[in-house]
Amino acid sequence: MVRAYFASEHRDDRQLVAYGLRLGNQTVFKRLGFLIEQLGIEAADLQAECRSARSAGYTRLDPSGPARGRLLRRWGLRLNVEVPTGR
Repeated sequence: MVRAYFASEHRDDRQLVAYGLRLGNQTVFKRLGFLIEQLGIEAADLQAECRSARSAGYTRLDPSGPARGRLLRRWGLRLNVEVPTGR
């Protein structure tokens, strides 16, 4: 689904950031930035926005998943689930 959005004609990175800010939950930027990076999506400006808007501390990649897994310092995430790259 993430890949499909970024490949679609409806892609709007500024609008995506605006929606994330409107949610009032900076964790969304950690997860989005990580997924963009993990899936190899070309979105350098959006990744930079995600880095600057993310919250402090560590958050589970999957909030409903276990509280264990590798810590990814770059994004402040606990990788508690596998994310297929599809590459």
